[in-house]
Amino acid sequence: MVQQEIKRDDPLKRATDAVSEEDLEHMLLNIDDLPSELTGFEIEREGILDNTSMADHGFPGQTVESIGARGRITGYVREFAPEELETALDGDLITVGTVIHLFETDDGPSQWIDDIFLKEFLESVGNLNDNGHELIHAEQLELSGFYGKAASIFAIHEIPNGTLGSTIVDFSIGRLLGVTFAVTLGETQNLELAKGLALSLERQVVSVALGSTY
Repeated sequence: MVQQEIKRDDPLKRATDAVSEEDLEHMLLNIDDLPSELTGFEIEREGILDNTSMADHGFPGQTVESIGARGRITGYVREFAPEELETALDGDLITVGTVIHLFETDDGPSQWIDDIFLKEFLESVGNLNDNGHELIHAEQLELSGFYGKAASIFAIHEIPNGTLGSTIVDFSIGRLLGVTFAVTLGETQNLELAKGLALSLERQVVSVALGSTY
């Protein structure tokens, strides 16, 4: 399926133009929206993801100013983890999450996917972060089926006490950028799960943008 950019006169594009910062948390998936394979997961963390937080936890070199220069306004994150996280074994999921970012224009999300998400991951292999995490592998995965631009990365990090495998999907709708991720102990890829979460998130984003009640 060939992905298409949203046309300037598209009603969904016009709907995302009207999205407010207060709408963002209602666009994210909640416990009841998770697939059956995530039964037993609970909300681990959620809240506003402003540009300061993005700079603090993003790729090295990102600053509040550089993120703002790309038109990012703010975002919201909601992460889930299993109730029995301390008993997780190699290959087990330890975190899944959904994020929504709001940009000033509808060009911002697609440019972010190319210039930040894909470029930074693929060019950062071998880099050691301040938290002791080293990115030892990153590859772009085949992805289709989304309304606008979308991309996926599988990344492997070595951490002080083991290895983490992260499968991440980014997609754009107007001036919104949706993100889902699935993280396991070890080097397990979870594209099917991350994509399924992303498609559910896309539907929720559309529902809220078009004015459905929360």
